[in-house]
Amino acid sequence: MNLWLETLDAPLQHRAGIIDDLDVDIAIVGGGFTGLWAAHFLRKEMPGANIVVLEKEFVGFGASGRNGGWASALYPVAFDRLVIEVGQERARNVREVWRRSVPELGAELAGLSIDAGFSYGGNITVARTQVQMKRVDAQFLAATHAGEGAVRLSKDQMQERINVKDAVGGLFIRECARIHPANAVRGLAHAVERAGVRIFEESEVLSLRPGTSSVAKKGIVKVRHRGTIRRVHATHIVEATEGFLPSINTPARSNRSVVPVYSLMTATEPLSPEIWKEIGWSGNETLAEASHLITYAQRTADNRIAIGGRGAPYFFNSKISPEQDRDPVVHGHLRELARSWFPLLRDVNFTHAWGGPLGISRDWHPTVSFDETSGYARAGGYVGDGVTSSYVAGRTLADLISGKESEFTHLPWVNHQSPQWEGEPVRWLAINAGLKVMTWADREERLTHRESLIARAMAPLLGH
Repeated sequence: MNLWLETLDAPLQHRAGIIDDLDVDIAIVGGGFTGLWAAHFLRKEMPGANIVVLEKEFVGFGASGRNGGWASALYPVAFDRLVIEVGQERARNVREVWRRSVPELGAELAGLSIDAGFSYGGNITVARTQVQMKRVDAQFLAATHAGEGAVRLSKDQMQERINVKDAVGGLFIRECARIHPANAVRGLAHAVERAGVRIFEESEVLSLRPGTSSVAKKGIVKVRHRGTIRRVHATHIVEATEGFLPSINTPARSNRSVVPVYSLMTATEPLSPEIWKEIGWSGNETLAEASHLITYAQRTADNRIAIGGRGAPYFFNSKISPEQDRDPVVHGHLRELARSWFPLLRDVNFTHAWGGPLGISRDWHPTVSFDETSGYARAGGYVGDGVTSSYVAGRTLADLISGKESEFTHLPWVNHQSPQWEGEPVRWLAINAGLKVMTWADREERLTHRESLIARAMAPLLGH
């Protein structure tokens, strides 16, 4: 059960599917944050454009309605690496755009009258061992180098904010907000509809064929609704499917361009005031542990703890299926982690467990691309940091397609070409080995109280 979909402000209702062939200016494939933010900003930049959004299931079915609810300033590529690749000035600009975009996203939601429980409380990374504290110190130095206002927390300061068992310190980053992602994405859908954008659900895109300016032909999107095939002719086609990219026949279609890696979540029942008094967490900060295996959590607007993390296996040949949304072992580990942070949860029920795929490119770079000749555009590969990144991507796509030059069109992710992932079975072996390494590394550090030798040896091979 997905907590976010079960706690929507309004009942989940499906929109009609496509029933006719269409001729439009812009066809957007994917009814998540990327596609809807693109539609929102395109409507502003091109108010007379005929825009449609095509969604296979329903708005928010993918990562936009399943994620951890962090609107963070995290960019998947480390700052030092960005400096090497694009230079100090452009790297700093990336970090500045993402930091600024967190409160701007909140203001945009508020301006559209979308109540997504947006709470600009910042993020805390907690260290529970001295080895983890070394990583926190490294993150603090990196943030300082990037010109960011990170705050190093002592043991006492950490416990004053959130009383995590065995905490020895932490790091506070201001630019992060908690949201209810499904309320946000579905509210955004209603907003773009009010602005005149048409959204078709239960409309599966089978293939995309970009246009060709040499013969002035529009692109064609082949769509299936209840067994009937329809064609959408469009001057511009925007592919915004993130981790679901391998399932569609598109110009970017390749099992080796983006891989879907699953991240899973679980959530408690609403907690009593007595438990919250002991835990603290009154500032609504998002929370993570400085472990090798990625973890993330939030205090929800209805006073639950929702916690998630990586660790679920990658499936051969980029397979995606509903059965993969739940993994008893990984969900069990997440419940154990929550109870290790907060022992008061030992008698508390965990009422929800869900998950879904996110998109990862081979070099961990997100991408926004646009080919002016064919009218084809694409965005994705956010590596799990997609709430804010999709907002920035929507602005970038709108400026590129409308021909408006801006700071967004000069970001280094514009037309970035990531290398292909290895073929199978090498890809399956490598990705799952990397996930296992992170799990083993955390266990090794708990046992030895020293930095993991396994993680150090494998770091050059993991790409991030």
